[in-house]
Amino acid sequence: MIIAGIASVLGAFTFFMVYKIVQARRRRPVIGGMIGEIVQVIYEITPENPGTVKYHGEYWGARSNSTLKPGVTGRVIAKDGPLLVVEPE
Repeated sequence: MIIAGIASVLGAFTFFMVYKIVQARRRRPVIGGMIGEIVQVIYEITPENPGTVKYHGEYWGARSNSTLKPGVTGRVIAKDGPLLVVEPE
């Protein structure tokens, strides 16, 4: 009786984990959908120093060829490693 209960719990857990792994692998990468999206500048971005932007509630490092002050919006034009490349909106 106890062994059957433990086996049921382990089987359900294994099924749940396999389901989540398959679900994660089917999800398409996010970066393709980010190009052209609008972001809000959180920390100032200058050509010399990267700053921070907010995209759908997530904070991303960003760089730009122009100066962007906090509170303004920008548009994502590319991704360079861990940084988003933005231009003024």
